[in-house]
This record gives sequence, structure tokens and C-alpha cells, in this order.
Amino acid sequence: MRLLSAKSAVLAIVIFLSNIFFINAGGVEQPQNIYLAANGDDRGDGSAQRPFLTLKKAHAAVAAIYKLRPDAHVQVFIRGGVYYGQTLVWTAVPRAGSLIIRGYGSTKPVFDGRAHANAAVGSTVSLLSLRPAKAGQYNITVSHLRLQNYLEGIDLIAPSRDMITQGISGLVLEHLEFYKIGSEHAAVLDATGKRRAGLAAIRMVNVKQSQFRYNDFKDLYNLGRSGGSQHAYYAAHYSSNNTFYGNRFIRNLSGHAIKIRDFSNDNLIHYNYFEAVTPTALQIWHCEKKDRSDCTKAGLGESRSYNTKETKNIYINTEKYSVFKERVGQNNPLPYPGGVYDFIKDGATYLRYIVRSQLNGRTLVGICERANDCISSTARCYKDQSGTQNHKCEKGNWVAR
Repeated sequence: MRLLSAKSAVLAIVIFLSNIFFINAGGVEQPQNIYLAANGDDRGDGSAQRPFLTLKKAHAAVAAIYKLRPDAHVQVFIRGGVYYGQTLVWTAVPRAGSLIIRGYGSTKPVFDGRAHANAAVGSTVSLLSLRPAKAGQYNITVSHLRLQNYLEGIDLIAPSRDMITQGISGLVLEHLEFYKIGSEHAAVLDATGKRRAGLAAIRMVNVKQSQFRYNDFKDLYNLGRSGGSQHAYYAAHYSSNNTFYGNRFIRNLSGHAIKIRDFSNDNLIHYNYFEAVTPTALQIWHCEKKDRSDCTKAGLGESRSYNTKETKNIYINTEKYSVFKERVGQNNPLPYPGGVYDFIKDGATYLRYIVRSQLNGRTLVGICERANDCISSTARCYKDQSGTQNHKCEKGNWVAR
């Protein structure tokens, strides 16, 4: 059978997608579903029966949908399995509708930055770089994926880092796993042939009013002390009013778990778990042009960030806050006076566990005495194998009796 030309294949996908929009009895448009599978084929149509293989192909299909219907509600469902070497700049975003990219099934799909299963390390910078062309509020969720062997993970980049009004908002990243992220796990060379250092598992530029919750970061590391800082979250350049909730950071050994930079204000950090994070769990920083020559932002440069609030976090073998310092050149640290960053601290010490329990499709988060406890909707802790009349706790999650 003769294969379709590229133009004909795209046209077929557009016709397929346009034909399966439908309105339910209540007059509400139902989401359009696109499917990926590790054994899929990009010559398919993205249906459940003929899923795509790559995010690149899914992106083309989503772009075609939004071209026809900017207010469409689109869901990209990714089946379990291992997807090697995928990377994508994602620009197809809804203006009035919504976009969900999520794994589904009994196990999370794994995106592996290696070219194939026998490669020693990854060779790819990041899985996704979300870059809307216009500023504004977007209803976008990325969830239930595992990323491993990438230099970085997911970038969320607004149209401008210099104009505070050119930000993006309304994003949700949840139930993601980042494992073995950094230059120890991915060999990516710069223009001089030197192995690049990673910057962050999730990097934000001018991202506001977004939710980052229930994500796990484990074994983030750049090679050597001179390899640069590999952070879990890096919220920079007007990234304000975001919430970091119910995350776990374990063995993040060459960067801060959460770094906040350049007038990124009113961020809330609570109910997170930090274990063996180096140098510290939290840092607030900006590049001061009057004190150093390597700042890159034009004009007046960067500003301090204010009103960062941390509450009910747990720190195990981890320093809570960095010593806030700027430097001149390489060797002249200049500590600023305490308090100039206006870090609002909890002050309490918690020596227990952050637990995340599933109940009727909801994720409940709380602090309990035992790692296998379940947390209820009223923040009460139940031991493993105990529970209520209708639900039983089984190793951190609720099951119906």
C-alpha cells in the first residue's frame, strides 16, 4: 500500500479531529482525546486504536485542533511504556479552551533521555519546552509522567523575561517524577565541545499563579563542583504567586530544591519534604549589576524577591535556607543584611512524614508520624490497615472496604 504524503497525512488528521468534536445532551463540548503509545506509529491518526508514537506528532495534531477551534478542550493521553530520546518545543496552546497532557494506566509512562535502552547516559536537554507566543492565562496541565536521564526536564517560558506584563499563568504540573536529572545522567555538549551542566528539572521564566504539586525529584546531580547548580525548581524573572505543595526532594545534591530569582514575589512553599538536599532546600537570589559583571538582564537589571512564605515543610539532613550572598567576580562574597529578601519563615521543626493519599480521585496531603499512614480529608492520620467505616488505609492510600 502506498504511504500517504506528509501533506496528505496532516490533512487526514485535521479531518479526523474536526469530525469527532461533539456536543453532549447538556450542550457542553466534550474534550478531544489524542493518544500516544510506546508501540504507536506516527502514521496513525492519534485515536485509541491507532495511537501516535511521539509528542511531536501529538503536538501537530493539537495545533491543528486549535487552528480550527481556539476554545477547544484537548487531552493528550500517554499510555504506559518507555519513550526514548523525545524532546519538543511545545507552542500549541489554548486561548479559551484547555490542554491536558497526562499519563494514564496502571503505571506512569517513562520518558527517557537516552537514545535507546543500551545507552549509558542521556543525550537530550529536556523533554518539553512550553513556549506560548503570547502572554496570558492558559489552562494547561501536565501530569502523571516520569522523566529520567535528561539534562533538564520541563521549561515553562513566557514571551518575555524583561517585561512583567508578558508573563503566562494558569499552569498545573502535578504527579510528575524526575529521576536522574543533570549532567551526571545526560551528556550534552556546548558549542565548545564541553559537557553542559543542567540548570533545573522545572524551569520557570515569568510564570505566575500556577500550581506545582505532588511532584517527586530524586537523584538530581551535575558532575563535579564546577558543574553548576542543578535545581529542582527554578522560578525566575517575575515568577510570582505560585504554589509549591506536597512535593518530595530526595538526594538533590548539586543545587537548591527551590530557587527563586528576580522579583518573583508571594510564592507559597508548603507541605514539602526535603531529604539530603545540597546546599540548601530554599534560596532567594538575584544578580546585582552594581556588584558583578556577569549579569545578563538589560536595563536596570534584576530585583530582590519578596514575601516568599514557607510553612509546614519537613527537612531531613538538609539546611533550610541558603546564606543569601552575592559575589564580585569569583572570590569576593558580599553578604547582604538579614531580612532584605523578606523571607517569611514557618520556624517550626517537623520530624515526621509528608504523606500523600488518594481518596476518590483526590490527592490529600498532610504530616503524619509514619510513612505508611493515610491522611483524611479532615487532616487526620490513620495507621496502615486502620481506617473508617467506608475506607481502609493500605500503605498510604485509601481503598474502599
